[in-house]
Amino acid sequence: MRPLTLDLGVSAATFGFSLALQNIVWGLSQPVVGALADRHGARPVLVGTALLYTLGLALMAFSGGVPGALELAGFLTGVGVAGTGLGVLIGTVSRAAPPERRTQTVGVVAAAGSLGMMVLAPLGQWLIGAFSWQAALVAFAVIAASMALLAAVAPILGGDTTADATARARTGAERAAGAVEAGLSALAQAAQRLPALQREASAIEARLARASQAADRIPAARL
Repeated sequence: MRPLTLDLGVSAATFGFSLALQNIVWGLSQPVVGALADRHGARPVLVGTALLYTLGLALMAFSGGVPGALELAGFLTGVGVAGTGLGVLIGTVSRAAPPERRTQTVGVVAAAGSLGMMVLAPLGQWLIGAFSWQAALVAFAVIAASMALLAAVAPILGGDTTADATARARTGAERAAGAVEAGLSALAQAAQRLPALQREASAIEARLARASQAADRIPAARL
């Protein structure tokens, strides 16, 4: 924090406020981005929030002398973290993975997220020590931009949204209800025709009985 605050000419309290704003926005925007992902699909949400994340990190890297730039950067990165975090990803993977592999797939995604945090922290420290804190922020902005690119082309994000699944389920239910209604209508028509069928069966049985009696009388007549 010290080299950043010295280069930007801001106090530790001002920089801490931008970090606090990022965490507050992160928490408040998670339900919003989750609802947007359910309604419109995960792909546009991930691409949009990753681009906001990129913009926030780049703005923080070049915010020297710009009033309110740190606060705006904290707001943008908060939304970016909420949209590209595990909340949206785990929901997307859970819908895309087959039921028999869902637990394993979600576990792999969670483990990959933890591994990324473990790797990026020392990477950021190394970039700050070897180059500068601006170089570290630019590198992380490039990583955030790569998330937007990957989200734009990832085939796993092309599945149905909750709205699509609901509409499909509603259509299937309507078709099933129509089939049941047609079956009940056919049964009702069959029930209405049952007396006529019984009369026809009785008439046929009577004709068969007369034909049988006539056949029995033929040998007697010959005698």
